[in-house]
Amino acid sequence: SVALPGTIKEIRDSAFVGCTYFDPIVLPKSLKRIGSFAFKGCKKVAEVAIPDSVQYIGASAFADCTNLAEVSLGSGVQTLSAYCFARCALSKFTVRALTPPALDQTVFEDAILEDAILYVPKGYKRVYKSSVWGQYFDEIEELKK
Repeated sequence: SVALPGTIKEIRDSAFVGCTYFDPIVLPKSLKRIGSFAFKGCKKVAEVAIPDSVQYIGASAFADCTNLAEVSLGSGVQTLSAYCFARCALSKFTVRALTPPALDQTVFEDAILEDAILYVPKGYKRVYKSSVWGQYFDEIEELKK
């Protein structure tokens, strides 16, 4: 894996398109923004944990990461942009935000979600189920803490 510097605040648009060095993607806690197409087509990536500090994830940021199975979104993410996780084969998607992040209608375009489980904060299963997230994930579970 490749560790990004702990002082980095932004990953610019198209920074690592098609990169084969990342698995898993380790993002620093100083990060605030992930640009559009930042990790698009990084086919070796199987998991990514987005820290609480990240507020913005650009369009197609993780699109075509065809082996991406596990995603953990920190509590700071408010919106997922167009095609953010398009064509990914997700099995476990964790969201730590108490308010469900807004989703562009194409966030999971052509993604494989049939067996995917959405994990949400304890006490918020009903909130997520009745939000747009419930349209994408049939199975929603609460985190232990």
